Amino acid sequence: MISATHIHAMVIHFPIALLLVGFLSEITGLGFKKPFFNRAAFYLLLLGALGTIASYLAGNAAGDGMGIGFKRNLQRIVATYGDGIATV
Repeated sequence: MISATHIHAMVIHFPIALLLVGFLSEITGLGFKKPFFNRAAFYLLLLGALGTIASYLAGNAAGDGMGIGFKRNLQRIVATYGDGIATV
């Protein structure tokens, strides 16, 4: 059975790639003045945005399934190292 954690791990990478390629397509369209790249960028960015919503929902569902001990450890780690990470 596939859990929400596995779905989130599978879904998270697609919006990142779609948004990156959409951005590059938009830049290419501006440089070469070809409408194909602008149309492709629009659809890639639209799909990336929709994929981001799906990824968020899957991650939210995966987070609800975490155990209390894991959440406490994560809060302790963030409290300990959060200032150091923020300064980097």
